Amino acid sequence: MKSSVKKTLKEQLAHFHSIVFVVTLVGFTFYIGLNFSSMNKYSDAFHQYDQIQQFYTSLEQANEHFIDYLYRSSKDAYYAYEKEIARAKESLLTLQNANLMEEGWRIHLLENMLDTYVTQAEETYSIYQENNIEYENAYNNLLNIYDVIKSTSADSYSLLTNNMELQNEKLRKSKQYSIYTLFLFTIIFLSFLFYYIRLTRREIEQPLNEIEENINKIKEGTYDLTKISNTNKEMYAICNALEEMANMVQKEIAMTKENAVLEKKLLLMENDNLRKEEQLLLSEMKMLQNQINPHFLFNTLNMIYKLSLMENALVSSEMIQKTSSLLRYSLDKQDKLSDIHSEIEAVKNYVAIQKKRLGERIEFYIKVQKDVPNIVIPGMILQPLIENSLKHGLKNCLSDGEIVVSVTYDANYVYLCVSDNGEGVSEEVCEQMMLSQFYDDTKQHLGLYNVTRRLKILLKDQVYTTVDSSLGCGFSVNIKINR
Repeated sequence: MKSSVKKTLKEQLAHFHSIVFVVTLVGFTFYIGLNFSSMNKYSDAFHQYDQIQQFYTSLEQANEHFIDYLYRSSKDAYYAYEKEIARAKESLLTLQNANLMEEGWRIHLLENMLDTYVTQAEETYSIYQENNIEYENAYNNLLNIYDVIKSTSADSYSLLTNNMELQNEKLRKSKQYSIYTLFLFTIIFLSFLFYYIRLTRREIEQPLNEIEENINKIKEGTYDLTKISNTNKEMYAICNALEEMANMVQKEIAMTKENAVLEKKLLLMENDNLRKEEQLLLSEMKMLQNQINPHFLFNTLNMIYKLSLMENALVSSEMIQKTSSLLRYSLDKQDKLSDIHSEIEAVKNYVAIQKKRLGERIEFYIKVQKDVPNIVIPGMILQPLIENSLKHGLKNCLSDGEIVVSVTYDANYVYLCVSDNGEGVSEEVCEQMMLSQFYDDTKQHLGLYNVTRRLKILLKDQVYTTVDSSLGCGFSVNIKINR
């Protein structure tokens, strides 16, 4: 069956939706733009009127306060006069900066008049203080200047009122245009809706009805789907599917055989994935071991260098020896198992180095129970926990800091504990850390996560790790290992 259809139903609908979207967007933009422009112009006109009214009101009150100041010599009256003059100037400045009045020269004229009024007021008060006979003339000149300024209010109010009426008329016409626009787009929308219904009926509903009428004929082999298939490409595909129904049994058998082959391949893939997962765990363990912060080694070497300049070679030699031992232990046990005794010796070297670096700020205590079993553990698991206490719990400690490393045992378990008397965290944070298996997206506790992850990979269910803390009461990491 060959198809002569050039466009699919999806393409026709997509074309229709695009036209509707463009027309709607254009109409909405025109409608919003028309109303927004009119509202802005009317708002500007109203703001003009409000500012010019504020100017004349402030001028009138300033004149009253100044006259009161002349009669009573009250400082409060003079401060009130200055405040109202400042408000009047601010109103003129707002009108000038925002270009709110089309006739800008009026603003400049009012500014000059206001400056003249202020100058005359200062001159009048100066003459008043000197008891000069010219006081009356100065006072009358001040009132004349005030009257001249007030006389301009009629023209200003008239100009602004006319402008507001003009903008109001434009706003009214804009609303009318908006109604006409809305009515026009309603007609356009209804036209699109009618076209959409017609398209849906022609391209979907009618062909489906014809297919339903041909279902019984399909069973008899006396059907004709050529007219239906030419409606659109989707219907062409449906008709082709109906013609292939006779071959469904053979296809089902072929699919069954193919599924059996696929299941066998899937089983092989699952076995391969298990091997890859095991290799991934080993790679992850190595990666976690390699994430121990190298800055400690650089800081230590820098400190040893400074000591060698300040002291004889004895102290520096001791530091170099301990650093070398610690570095050798770290590299030797990077991808191997270690034991309790070797780990304790490494911690002693690390603590000795930190004592030299930190001085009396922090005290270190290493408590090891006598005859502790030398069980197998991953290398470098205690040093990151001590570093975690220094970096977080005791980072702001200037004195009396303590870090305690204890190793004890009983008949069933060996207990490792690293605790400090630093800032600590809340009990809720402790609980969340244990629920998330110490994983932290912020990587603030990367050392703790590395230690717990390596312990789980190597010792699996033979190790248990918990934390204990509260705000202001220090932080403790407890590791329990089966003997």
